[in-house]
Amino acid sequence: MTARWRLLRFCLGLIGALACMLAAFVVFVHLAVVPQFEDWLRRDTSRTAEMLARELDVAVATHDEEALRRIVEQEATRHDFKAALVVDASGGILGRYGEASQVAFNAVLAEGEGVLVRGDGSIGVWRPIELEGVHLGAVVLLLSPERISTIQRWTLVIGGNTILLLLLSVIFSARFSTTFVAPIEAMMIFAGRLVEGDLSARLRTSSGVLEVAALIEHLNKMASVLEQRDLKLAQRQAELERSLEALRLAQESLVSAREAALDASRAKSQFLANMSHEIRTPLNGVIGLLGLILDEELKPEIRETVDTALQSAVHLLAIINDILDLSKIEAGKLTIERASFALAPSLRDALKPFELKARAQGLNFTLEISPELPDWIAGDSVRFRQIIVNLVGNALKFTASGAVSIRAYLRREEGAAMLAVSVTDTGIGVAPDKVRQIFDAFTQADESMTRRFGGTGLGLTICRQLVELMGGRLWVESQQGAGSTFSFELPLVRAEPDQTSERIAPSGAVGPIRKLRVLVAEDNKVNQRVVQGLLERMGHDSVVVADGVDAVSAVASERFDVVLMDVQMPTMDGLAAAREIRRVEASSLGPRTPIVALTAHAMDGDAQRCLDAGMDAYLTKPIVRKILKETLDRWAPANG
Repeated sequence: MTARWRLLRFCLGLIGALACMLAAFVVFVHLAVVPQFEDWLRRDTSRTAEMLARELDVAVATHDEEALRRIVEQEATRHDFKAALVVDASGGILGRYGEASQVAFNAVLAEGEGVLVRGDGSIGVWRPIELEGVHLGAVVLLLSPERISTIQRWTLVIGGNTILLLLLSVIFSARFSTTFVAPIEAMMIFAGRLVEGDLSARLRTSSGVLEVAALIEHLNKMASVLEQRDLKLAQRQAELERSLEALRLAQESLVSAREAALDASRAKSQFLANMSHEIRTPLNGVIGLLGLILDEELKPEIRETVDTALQSAVHLLAIINDILDLSKIEAGKLTIERASFALAPSLRDALKPFELKARAQGLNFTLEISPELPDWIAGDSVRFRQIIVNLVGNALKFTASGAVSIRAYLRREEGAAMLAVSVTDTGIGVAPDKVRQIFDAFTQADESMTRRFGGTGLGLTICRQLVELMGGRLWVESQQGAGSTFSFELPLVRAEPDQTSERIAPSGAVGPIRKLRVLVAEDNKVNQRVVQGLLERMGHDSVVVADGVDAVSAVASERFDVVLMDVQMPTMDGLAAAREIRRVEASSLGPRTPIVALTAHAMDGDAQRCLDAGMDAYLTKPIVRKILKETLDRWAPANG
């Protein structure tokens, strides 16, 4: 039971107690106050009678009835008595006031002087009338019994009402307790059970009050709704637990699949790295030896055969490079460099090999560079050149007659400057339904073209992904039988000239700056022969070792101008050998010998690993004579 209901019951009990106290007060008034009032009334009436007797003495003595009547009427008005009687000494009536029976007067006169007498329904008292000691008569006053009976009636009325109030409070308390308090206490207990989770509890409708009965009914309905909702929640919770378990299992499966995918990706990367090394190593020997043969005096038919073999090897190398680039792009491991390069010279250098081929095919080959373009821009010149070479190579491949034109111009898009390049040809074109397909890997517009024109279908895929990696876009406009225009645009970032680029290939430099003594660390016999042959034709001396241990010993015991270090070798690989050479140089305070990585490892990150090991430059196999010469010439002045 709450404090509110305790207070209500206390109030009801207080009302009952007050009723009892009022009843006791009524009894007290009836037993104590009424007699006292009667005594006061007797004294007051006696004083009135004595005063009236003194005023009437002369009138009685003279038998002046008019004076008697006037005096009695005045006193009756002042003191509110019912009737008065004046008699002489012999008992004769001298005057009468009011209406009263003689019997009542006689009853009063029969009593002693000053005694309150009841008679004939009246209450009265008498006093003698004297004048100078002589008894002249008496005066009798009769009072109305209503002054006492009124108090008695009110006492009885109050007492009855008090008793009635007491009975009503008791009845109301019992009725209220049954009708309101008991149901409310039951509802409180019911609510407590609901709070504790007992949703099966129900209330019985025992109250006769419609509102209370309706409230109980609504509470029962609420309990039913809550019970149904709780059941649904329990079912939903069970479903969620099953779903969570399924999600947990799916997550574990995804984690396992992710780990398997990562393992597969690592295995793929390792496989590609190994295949790159294993394919490039013999390919380096083939291309290098064929190049050395072409340096000799050969019969025309033999030179043509050797040149065809060399071109086939170079074409095979291009296919390998495309596959490696696509793999690196798909794995998210291809990084875009950002450096300053001269735009126009880069375009001309990239297109120079195609001029002879276009002339041989009888094609009009043109390059147009807008004067609005800056001389130097920031970007990845190698990848930019790769995109140009792929697009122009395709144009020449699919154009039998007409022209191939390249145009570089400035384009503004939403206020941003863009470098736009378009390659337009008059070749076979692309069917409208094949336009999207040509950008898919290993796909060409017509499968018969693979046999007619050759190619792997990777060029455009790589170009599009390279352009997107550089923040641009690549698209094509083509009409079958009329030619195509492949266009791409890149964010144009102006740059300052790169002064270091001028030191790589000094203007007017012909041949080596000086004769170098080169240490070649290479385990493959064919590659040893190729590198020695190239160095010999450049006028350099070379010493060959077959592993990293011999390379470290050779550098420690002899003086070399440059070390060409293969990365993958037995006993000690090139990275470990480079670190050991740098450690020996640091401990002996000797001069730093330039180390150039010369390796078939061409995956992303290989160059950085070589530089981190202490090497100074990184060249990939197959060895390009021009790049090897530029690298050696670059280090010759610093160590001359």
